[in-house]
Amino acid sequence: MMNVQNYRFSSAPPNFKANEKPENNQQKPAQTVYKTNAAIKTGVVYGAIASGLTLVSGAFAKLGASIVKNADKDISASAGQSVELMKNVSKGSLLYAPIIFLASLGCGMLVNKCINDKHAEFADKLEKQGKDEVLKTDEHAEKTRKGNVFYSSSIGKKVGTALGAVVLPILTVISSTLNKTKIKPVSVALGVVQGALGGLLLGHISDNMSNKGARKFADK
Repeated sequence: MMNVQNYRFSSAPPNFKANEKPENNQQKPAQTVYKTNAAIKTGVVYGAIASGLTLVSGAFAKLGASIVKNADKDISASAGQSVELMKNVSKGSLLYAPIIFLASLGCGMLVNKCINDKHAEFADKLEKQGKDEVLKTDEHAEKTRKGNVFYSSSIGKKVGTALGAVVLPILTVISSTLNKTKIKPVSVALGVVQGALGGLLLGHISDNMSNKGARKFADK
């Protein structure tokens, strides 16, 4: 009697996964973008200096009021006005110091965001167009000694100048209000000029710090 053997005619399904390209399963590495805190640091340093000087002037005003008042008990009307003014300056400085610090910090944060946004835009352009094309078309593109391309910022000067021209006159009005003195249009106008120049300087410092960091980052 013949033994009939059972044969399996069905074969295992082909493994198509084996034919897949490895790179299809790999995520594309995240784009690296340079970020800076240069403007924030500049704002903090300037704010600390300005608020510190405000507190010092307030302390001197308080001391001066005490000296004038104790020097002559029968104080004259003009001297009495001076004492009152110095007292107001002393009290106002306690409120004005944190205000000027926060204003400086806020401006620094805004300038910093503008700089980082420009770096992000540049990194995207560099990835899409390549460094040779970017060097031809973007005036802010610069080369490092190793041949890498980075974004050379100048936005800090522009934004800093605009902010200074607006913020400092506002602070001048706030200071006059706290000190209970008359707001002079000349002082406000002078604040526009001084604020623009100060913002230009601080923005320039922030740009330089950012550019040094971007140059090092590009060569990593």
